[in-house]
Amino acid sequence: MNILGKNWIMLFLYFCLNFINGAVFCAFSSISEEAEKYYNANEDQITMFITSFMITSIASAPITPWILSKSYHWTMMASWISAFVGCWVKYLAGHDYYIALFGQFIFASTNMLILCGCLTLAFLWFQQEDQGIAIAVGSISNFIGMGTSFILGPYVKNIPILNLSHAVFSTIVTSLNILCSSKDPLKRKESDMLRGAITLIKDPMMMCIVFCSGSGIGISYALIGVLSLILEHNGITMIQVGWLGFIMSFSGLTGGLIASYIAMRYNSVLWSLRVFLIMSIASIMVWASLDGDYIVSIFGSMIVGFGLIGHIPLGIRAALQQNSKLEESIPSNMIFFLATLFGLIYTYPIISFYELSNLSALWMIGILTSVSFGIFFIISYKIPNTQIKIDDSSTLNSENPKIND
Repeated sequence: MNILGKNWIMLFLYFCLNFINGAVFCAFSSISEEAEKYYNANEDQITMFITSFMITSIASAPITPWILSKSYHWTMMASWISAFVGCWVKYLAGHDYYIALFGQFIFASTNMLILCGCLTLAFLWFQQEDQGIAIAVGSISNFIGMGTSFILGPYVKNIPILNLSHAVFSTIVTSLNILCSSKDPLKRKESDMLRGAITLIKDPMMMCIVFCSGSGIGISYALIGVLSLILEHNGITMIQVGWLGFIMSFSGLTGGLIASYIAMRYNSVLWSLRVFLIMSIASIMVWASLDGDYIVSIFGSMIVGFGLIGHIPLGIRAALQQNSKLEESIPSNMIFFLATLFGLIYTYPIISFYELSNLSALWMIGILTSVSFGIFFIISYKIPNTQIKIDDSSTLNSENPKIND
């Protein structure tokens, strides 16, 4: 099979994996009351289905780059098997809360590996000119799964059917992965992960980029997670909230693809990044000031998703431009690790702001975005404006005999 076919197959398989990862992550977010009744559990216990992803991410983050450097193919294969087993354990558990939660932990155990895999996939399987598109699709596919889950929940409202749908989907695509996935096109050079991580931590500019990018993704996680709370005072139903989350996610994918294309076409990641940073701040402030009915919220979720979620691939590429000699999974691992933490941390001030004031919680999200992206905008002028050069050990070249397999 020609490599031009293989790379898009690999991207499709990764998209499906990150999609189901996002869908399972917030499966009960829009139907928490139904989940409480089904499992005979309280709100805090149901929240553990989401918190499980946070716990496993913290535990696995230190070794994620090392695992990905060994073999992308086998890492993703293990992730698919984990998803398959976790989904079926969760479904077969029935009403048993603890067994279902155990299944969720099995699934969540590879969360960081999945999130960070998009960069390794892009650099292993895609030529330089296509890597931006691959990173955009891969990094935002998690949000597509989350948005889809927000829609399905209020419509289905049946926990067994929802769990079964995840199990069936994981079974089908795990089978496709076993049949269609290919081993890494060439063996990568061994890299010193510890030294790379120390290099990242000792670079103040790199740490600022990683923190700002991770903060932006964390804000996106928090926004989608509390969307129903933000809009409940406008009389918007859970089904409508589900559609707004879906619209926001797909707008983010559209924004990410457009941003990546422009950056690739004009060789200017930083220029595109600055535009999206300003767009993100402005769009949230506009939505907060309007804060109206469902129609207004459709417009708001569309423009916010386009900028806030759409900036993700550019933020990741900005980190790589700062130090392209680092193993690519090291900065991406740090970014998504911080995003997971920030997503959890930001939820509390957003909810507190809503409860203690008469203003929309969107204003607090706007403040958090303004601080994170304002700093990001300023330091972007210190980032080298050069095209990312990928070492031959981590990308394809015309002399690789496996290209024509």
